[in-house]
Amino acid sequence: MTPTNGQDRAASVPTHRMMNKSLSAMRSAWGSVRVSRWPYMLIFSLAPLFSNMKNSLIQNAPRILGMDGVYIMGIAYSLSIGLIFLLTRPEKMHIAARRTAIAAAVLFAGWIFTPIGLITPWLSLLFGFAYGACAGIALFGFIYALNDAERLLGAGITVLFSLMSQIIFSLPALWDISGPLYIGAQVIVTLVCLVRFKTDHYMEQLRAPKEPRFKALGMALYFFFAHRAIGFFYSYLPHATPHFLIGLAGIAVFLIAIFVFFHFHFNTWHLCNLFFAGMILAYALRLLLPKEAGIYASDILQDFSYMGYIASYYLLGFALARNADYRRFRLMIIVIFGSSLLLHMLPNLLNSQVPEHMTVIGGLMTLVLFVVFALLSPLFSKEFFIKESANQSEDARRADIMVRCGLTTREQEIVQLMLSGKECAYELDISLNTVKYHSKNIYRKLNITGRSELPNVFMEH
Repeated sequence: MTPTNGQDRAASVPTHRMMNKSLSAMRSAWGSVRVSRWPYMLIFSLAPLFSNMKNSLIQNAPRILGMDGVYIMGIAYSLSIGLIFLLTRPEKMHIAARRTAIAAAVLFAGWIFTPIGLITPWLSLLFGFAYGACAGIALFGFIYALNDAERLLGAGITVLFSLMSQIIFSLPALWDISGPLYIGAQVIVTLVCLVRFKTDHYMEQLRAPKEPRFKALGMALYFFFAHRAIGFFYSYLPHATPHFLIGLAGIAVFLIAIFVFFHFHFNTWHLCNLFFAGMILAYALRLLLPKEAGIYASDILQDFSYMGYIASYYLLGFALARNADYRRFRLMIIVIFGSSLLLHMLPNLLNSQVPEHMTVIGGLMTLVLFVVFALLSPLFSKEFFIKESANQSEDARRADIMVRCGLTTREQEIVQLMLSGKECAYELDISLNTVKYHSKNIYRKLNITGRSELPNVFMEH
């Protein structure tokens, strides 16, 4: 039966409302993005890799002590992400950022442009250490210099960089040089960003009192580890010939991820589930379809890993910024990236011993990680995904909204006084000009025009 015009209009109403809801959430988030913080958003040193780029890189990385050069570089990179924080204090992080970025750029140039010889493998190893330190510092800035909306934007831009690179490097003429070009672009962007690190951009949030919610930290670290583990194992499987359609499919998945995130009001729960579902189906198609068709179809579905990337870095930043001081942050980063040694060694060992079973092993591991995630669903929901319960204190609810919108500690104090109808200058012993300066920043971040709209911000949430 053909629907009537009235039925068409009725059906379009929910769709229209759905789009309006998503657009409204996007506008609200965009209003809290500070253009000055872009150097902390571009975490290209932590960008996802893709198969033909990795294969090209192997050709430019000679063996070190008889072992795969890329494999050894990966170990050095993962170790250095955590170790840099044993050597650096937060107050000196901007100095370390500049030095490691310059060192990584020089070592990369030496590794790529020096003719392959005795020194080349050691240059690549040193580059792995320097670049890992850059990645660790970039992650530190990503967590403590940004608010939630800026972290989402940063993770999204990083994913888009990887996807656009995948499309560009699908051209046959670029296959053999895609690895050096991709890492070269990462190194340049990382250098430009890290030399712009400023202490006052991250110290205020780092020094703010932290409530050590260990369950929230544990859940964020679990999903972060699960995403990395699944990605490591999948990278050891055979892949399809590079094709721009795989990159275009990734763009589609990225747009779906953004829509889902904003439609469900900054809720990453669905992104986590879609990531697991996409990767489980990718493994299933490799087992069920003929070899070539299965590989091609699964490589398209593997683009769901980008949803996992956005969710994992968003959740990690969300949890650490609120619940971890520098000491706890340092410990957790050392643990999570130190454990990556297992993620380097275990799939590499299995691939050398039982390569024909890697699809089954990776699929079972993905399924087990998803089952654990499902069993932890109530805890995940409580810590991240469910809105504050009615009995939560009003002050705590307001504080969470203000942190989400990127308000500094001083700005939060002023908002509380404004809502209470008190004189900010008198209560805080500051000048009226200072209050006006902070007020303008508050209104911009909350996407409102003046003090009269302030109560509505917290009523809407």
